Amino acid sequence: MQGIESNAQLSLFEDDVVTSLGWDHATLALIPHVVAQRSNEQLTIQRQVSVDGRVRRVGVTLVPGAGQDLPSHTDGLVLLGLFQLAVHDGARPELTFKRTELLELLRWGDDGRVYRRLRDAMRRFTEMTIRIETALVARDGRPYAMSEAAAHIIEAYHIGDQYDAECRVVWGEVVKQGLL
Repeated sequence: MQGIESNAQLSLFEDDVVTSLGWDHATLALIPHVVAQRSNEQLTIQRQVSVDGRVRRVGVTLVPGAGQDLPSHTDGLVLLGLFQLAVHDGARPELTFKRTELLELLRWGDDGRVYRRLRDAMRRFTEMTIRIETALVARDGRPYAMSEAAAHIIEAYHIGDQYDAECRVVWGEVVKQGLL
């Protein structure tokens, strides 16, 4: 496997075909940010899978917002905590929670730095665009039936700096498809 560079295209499977029973946008979209190093440049990860007996190429490109970095490993922990709260809350399109609930899940204390960490993670997930490109692959290797979609992990949010503040996350389309 190649090293990951900014603006690089990483092929996880080169010419291999991975057999998959389904196609999960949320998994493809949410996992790649973990491999990204702190960078304000886009990252593309490509795979080739077999779905229902047909070979499909899938590319996921993470595009950071203007002046923002891609989400970090710590941001991923915040997202997992939010997912846990969402599942516990019935996996609805909008999550309302107390800031204390998230901090307890993350086992984080409460000081000014924590508010900034949460705020910055929310900003990165809201401003990052996830672009998903797919194509079926003909026997001669040419792509056809190509499509592209783009979405955000978090569409909107509100957090407060008080320990017991009421917070809200409106999930982006890519999460709604996988979570709800």
